[in-house]
Amino acid sequence: MRLSANVELFGGNRALRIHFTEVDLARVRVAAEPDPMGEVLSTLQRLQSRGGRWQFAAWHRTVRADLDTAGLARPVREVLFPLYALGPYLPDFLTPPESEGGIGAAPDGNLRMPGRVVRAELRLLDRLSPVPSWALRLDQGAEHRELTELIRRYHEVAVAPFTERVAGGIVVHRALLARALPAGGVEGLRSIPGARFRWRPPVLEVDYRTDRDLHLRGRGIRIVPTYFS
Repeated sequence: MRLSANVELFGGNRALRIHFTEVDLARVRVAAEPDPMGEVLSTLQRLQSRGGRWQFAAWHRTVRADLDTAGLARPVREVLFPLYALGPYLPDFLTPPESEGGIGAAPDGNLRMPGRVVRAELRLLDRLSPVPSWALRLDQGAEHRELTELIRRYHEVAVAPFTERVAGGIVVHRALLARALPAGGVEGLRSIPGARFRWRPPVLEVDYRTDRDLHLRGRGIRIVPTYFS
């Protein structure tokens, strides 16, 4: 399961503290469909981790072979892995909110991100998880478009063929959330098996890779269940 604004759930002793206002509490919603860029993120991190290898063994074998056949194995390894690194931070421009409308809408949001924002996010990523020098040029139009096209091609190979499986898994996750939220609001999330939440009104603490505070300030939050994480 994943929270928007690049709030990912991981085990550990550190915590992400999400600060809610009364307005935010009324704006908690659950995504109705799988988020394509969320699944791109989850699958790329799955390929870089040994976690879940047994659970996703068939997917691993199929996707690695298909990426090689499509000539994408090297670009994925050299371009996408450094950007979607297993670290404490993921640039927001890689998961634009427009992806809620499907993989066709995601590139539009990605390309509309101002260059200065992309540049700032890449510099932050570089401080936490060093990236190749070429990555710092992704604030430029041509390079950004090439990256967007690579992400689209990767989605076609690693995510799209598994749409039915992903959708089925999301139905299960969404059903759990649909029961938990109306019954107990944000606090009800604690009833989900395996959830690592601590609700200390008005702050929701989530096990995370680093200590961080997120102030919603009326924006609300969208909970995005993800199959591959």
